[in-house]
Amino acid sequence: YAFSVLEERAIPSVIDGFKPGARKIMHAALAGTTKDGKLYKLLALSGDAMRVSLYSHGDSSLNSTIVNMCKAFNDNLNPLESDSQVGSLRDPDSAGAPRYLYVKHSKYMDLIYKTDYDLLDFVFEEGQYVEPMTYLPIIPTVLCKNNIGVAVGYSMHNQAYNPLDIIDACKEVLNARADKKEKITTTIYPYIRGIKKENWRYEEGSWYNYGEWKINQSKDIMTVTDLPADVSYEDFEKLLIKFKDEEYIKDWKNRSVDGGVNYEISFPKKQLVVEVKKDRSGKRIANKFKLIKALPDDLLWLLDEKHKLKNFANKKEVIEYFVNYRLSIYTDRKKKLVKILEDRIKKNDELVKFIELVCKGKLKIRNRSKADIKVDMDNYKLPMELISTPMSKCTIEERDELLKQNEAMKKELEYIRNTSEKQMYLNDLNNLRKELEKDFK
Repeated sequence: YAFSVLEERAIPSVIDGFKPGARKIMHAALAGTTKDGKLYKLLALSGDAMRVSLYSHGDSSLNSTIVNMCKAFNDNLNPLESDSQVGSLRDPDSAGAPRYLYVKHSKYMDLIYKTDYDLLDFVFEEGQYVEPMTYLPIIPTVLCKNNIGVAVGYSMHNQAYNPLDIIDACKEVLNARADKKEKITTTIYPYIRGIKKENWRYEEGSWYNYGEWKINQSKDIMTVTDLPADVSYEDFEKLLIKFKDEEYIKDWKNRSVDGGVNYEISFPKKQLVVEVKKDRSGKRIANKFKLIKALPDDLLWLLDEKHKLKNFANKKEVIEYFVNYRLSIYTDRKKKLVKILEDRIKKNDELVKFIELVCKGKLKIRNRSKADIKVDMDNYKLPMELISTPMSKCTIEERDELLKQNEAMKKELEYIRNTSEKQMYLNDLNNLRKELEKDFK
């Protein structure tokens, strides 16, 4: 029972970063009502998850997972987004009721999670194919979001990191010599939208997230203009109320607007002068106000490609494991894509030939028996299924469009045949980096 909970509900996959429930929602978003990417009521997506993906853990859990998948401040590559209130960095629990929320695909849905969609293996459950075993992003997306997973005997948690740093680390692994011990030298920065890069600092072997503050001793005022990522307005104001009750501070005002931070804290006369004299490190007051937070070490129990528990010592070990596995998929990808493209080109060629014969009057379909038509189709070496092609498709314009498609597919086929699996992976990583640079630089 314990391992069933771990593998089927509580722990995310190292391959696509999803727990099974979130993966079912992804499948519903791609195969159900919302597959066109337009804005729909959240309840439409949750209904699809139950119908298309056979989600079975209750609508409360389902709806909260959908909301979490929309939170750009929690997942740097959030697959869903909302134009409604799903919470914010400083007010994370302020999401509206599910019946009032609308959701749609984010731009990362296609960019990250539809990669190699033709190669996915799907779960067969209760007589139907449901969600994939895993999606196949080309970077370990599990490291791009804040994760928490708790179950019997095991737990996991990790910080969200910058996707650009993750991409650069993946490229280092691909380019590393076999005898090279340290395959990754890239500094992989924590990344949360709304937190400045300079407020992440690596000190004494650990990452720290700093807020921002200024002290005016002459006016006995401390101004706080940013908070660490895991400190909400509510958390900070509880602390200020406590300090005021203890008469450590005189008063405070919240001047924050539009999701920003601006607190003015007044102290008893000369109190700040005394505090600054005591503060040899320059951090005493900041620590007292919880403006410096040490990030806990990542605890990386994850599910491998076979959905079995695996422990990783650190994020770099996750990246190395992921890249080696994902590179093996490129071998399958190359074989399958060659076959898929060859089949598509062949079908298009047959349809082009069929359209030309019909347009030139060499092949007549109407007012003839199937047996007579089959004789002609066999003579032209065409499959009988083509006779079901709508006559509206038998036009010169349709033929030209098919020929244009074939030219593009032939170029793609040539690229796939002449490019190594490693180089294909590197090219994909470079292209993804270009797409993400404007979001994360």
